[in-house]
Amino acid sequence: MASSSVKAEINLVGKDYLTEDEAAHYCCVSYSQFRRCAQDYSLQSRTFMGKKVYRKTDLQRAMENLWQR
Repeated sequence: MASSSVKAEINLVGKDYLTEDEAAHYCCVSYSQFRRCAQDYSLQSRTFMGKKVYRKTDLQRAMENLWQR
């Protein structure tokens, strides 16, 4: 039996705060790359109810600042 590489679909509609998995997906990078590079882009996480979350607006700002250089 072959293993499946299909992942659950991530729905970001209407969310202002994203988990690390969601934030990586939003930024179009892998989870490991996001974790490794988030600090380089001054992305600050917050902990809420035991989960590390990122503001979607912070992610968007970081990407747009990079593109405007």
